[in-house]
Amino acid sequence: MVDNFPEIQIIASGITAFELADKTKESIVGRKEELQLFALSFSEMVSNTNFIEESRLLAQRLVYGYYPEVISNPRKEEKILNDLVDGFLYKDIINLEGIKKSATLYKLVQMLAFRIGSEVNATSLGNDLGINRLTVEKYNDILEKNFIVFSLHAFSKNQDNELKKGRKVYFWNVGLRNRIIKNFKPIELRNDVGPLWENFIISERKKKLSYNFDFLDTYFWRNTQQAEIDYLEIKNQEIAAYEIEYNPNQKVKFTKSFTKNYKPVLTKVINSDNYWELLL
Repeated sequence: MVDNFPEIQIIASGITAFELADKTKESIVGRKEELQLFALSFSEMVSNTNFIEESRLLAQRLVYGYYPEVISNPRKEEKILNDLVDGFLYKDIINLEGIKKSATLYKLVQMLAFRIGSEVNATSLGNDLGINRLTVEKYNDILEKNFIVFSLHAFSKNQDNELKKGRKVYFWNVGLRNRIIKNFKPIELRNDVGPLWENFIISERKKKLSYNFDFLDTYFWRNTQQAEIDYLEIKNQEIAAYEIEYNPNQKVKFTKSFTKNYKPVLTKVINSDNYWELLL
């Protein structure tokens, strides 16, 4: 169609974006532009209403997320998220990929949902699930290509005391994650506010970067003494380092082991008082 009707603009979209990309990348290379369209974002909702209103709803967004149908149907959030998980996540993906061990995929998704903000290891996950490391990697790749999760890898310049092969996995939508672990408790009653907030901030920031075509690398950092930086952005060899804490009264210090070796151009703590600076 592109070859025969050059005067027509063709827009192709779909949930199974990886299949679409695989079948078109060779035939129209150099003649297409790819866009990633996520669920709604904090910045889009601020544009749709206003900053004060969206800030008022922040605690609710942390529980139910930003799927358009969830936003449009207050008081039906849990049913909608149930339908999304049971339909798209566990039926459509399994059918599309021909996954035989559906129960194993279900358990893996649950394990990843409980471990947001923590390092995950494919070998360890495989041992817990009774499958090998390569199968874990395959399933995780399927989840990433379907925009369920994304990974942050450990940043290192081969310092002897640094973690070099670590990875953290986050969910693009925190509402989906909360449904997977079956926890829709309000923020003030939860025991996972820290990792949930970290997931929310990083996923919303990555949406913004994608929409702004801001191509930079994102990582976390940790050394063998367990000193850690939650989130790094690197562009033109300049490093911006962020610690993410929900409580604005939480005292945070950036480890000297990191600042001395890497000399970041920015170190900043992102909390519930200033989060908008990173997302707008």
